[in-house]
Amino acid sequence: MASAESIFIDENDKLFQLKLNPISNNAELSEETLNEPISTTIYRDLYLIYTKLKFVINPYTSNEVKSYHIKQWDLWGPLLLVVFLACTLAVNSTDKSQTVILVFLIFWLGSFLVFLNAHLLGVKTSIFQIFCLLGYCLFPLNVSAFILSFTKLFDIFRFIIVAITCAWSLYSASSFLQNLSMPEQRYLVLYPSIL
Repeated sequence: MASAESIFIDENDKLFQLKLNPISNNAELSEETLNEPISTTIYRDLYLIYTKLKFVINPYTSNEVKSYHIKQWDLWGPLLLVVFLACTLAVNSTDKSQTVILVFLIFWLGSFLVFLNAHLLGVKTSIFQIFCLLGYCLFPLNVSAFILSFTKLFDIFRFIIVAITCAWSLYSASSFLQNLSMPEQRYLVLYPSIL
């Protein structure tokens, strides 16, 4: 029988199995990451970012798979997405440093408020899981910011693109948050991120 860690992993990807399959009698498969090459660490982290972005792009993935990946939080992906969003928005801004600061401040304080709200509602989660969750859900906003910063469209088209990507981000966040809380509390937990 396969372990819980190997159920959701691509069977052809031995490098990723190497790090997530601790139940094995093979000496190669170990949890030790201190002595691995840097390229292996970078590949593993990029693969985890790619895997989590797939769930944001397709929020209709089964809840069992999402709940497994929610427990495997990281901060590299959200950090890269927030930096990319801040830099993309700063391209067309008059005060670039203030734009970058505001994007960081709004994201990290907003994520903290979502965590605080979830914690007060009795959801058992860590603040880093919320940062990870909401950070990956910024991906659609990154796409729209990138498209709109380098194209000249009418304001109505810009509004439609931003509205669609905001709805996509919120839907992705709500589908992740339903795995953390009871289904009837999902919208109460999500409420601060809607604001």
